[in-house]
Amino acid sequence: MEIIDVSLFWLSFGGSVNKKRWIVIAVLAFMMIFVSSGMAYVSHTIHQYSGTCSKLTGFPLMLQRMNFVPSGDCKSKDGGITCQDSAACTISNPPSGKSNKGKCTQLTTGSGKDKHNSGCVCQ
Repeated sequence: MEIIDVSLFWLSFGGSVNKKRWIVIAVLAFMMIFVSSGMAYVSHTIHQYSGTCSKLTGFPLMLQRMNFVPSGDCKSKDGGITCQDSAACTISNPPSGKSNKGKCTQLTTGSGKDKHNSGCVCQ
């Protein structure tokens, strides 16, 4: 009975693995990791700022301008940081399966004496 060595068979593509194939495999693996982590970051950013009633800054602003981040129509003061009231609001371009109706909600950060308003969103 003959024993066949199959330790690197799954990488050999039917022949010897040369340097170019390893480079292609490595580049494709890094591209997949880079693209998937980028998609996760975009998805998290969209979820985090969904329904915001003020103009965002930086990368979230770019997503807001491309209509990936739905905006709310809450009336706010202090540059969009403080909700004027807890009135009913409408979300433009809501995610599929979600209602476009909401209520103006004040977001805060910190706790105790360090607690301060960080934004107004329609949720």
